[in-house]
Amino acid sequence: MFLKKRWPGGKVTCIYCGSSNIIRKGPYQKYLSGYLCKECSERQRKYVTFNDKTGTIYDGAQLSMSQWAQIKFLISLKQNTSEIANVMELPYQRVQRAVKLIQGSIYEYQEKEKENRPLSSNHVEADEM
Repeated sequence: MFLKKRWPGGKVTCIYCGSSNIIRKGPYQKYLSGYLCKECSERQRKYVTFNDKTGTIYDGAQLSMSQWAQIKFLISLKQNTSEIANVMELPYQRVQRAVKLIQGSIYEYQEKEKENRPLSSNHVEADEM
């Protein structure tokens, strides 16, 4: 599901320049892939790589995608960070970082939804009263 959202239609594009001139570097962490952008690499004269998690809340975290899913599930059950760390047998700081990132992304999503929400037909402006 993550990959379908990240790469709609299954077409991987460079997260830096948007080019589809990409070489797949192979799998890592079981279900994820690394990529090399030919356009960026030629322009910068060095290898420019990224992976499925680059630029997301999952980037750089020492958690598998299944651990992220489990943390999200436990948050939905109103578990606190300590309880999640204990249940998953993970360091508190690692879980705390993940929880903060998840909560932050939820907040950003809600704010974006507010911006895109059309005014309702019964909305009254202050100067119309």
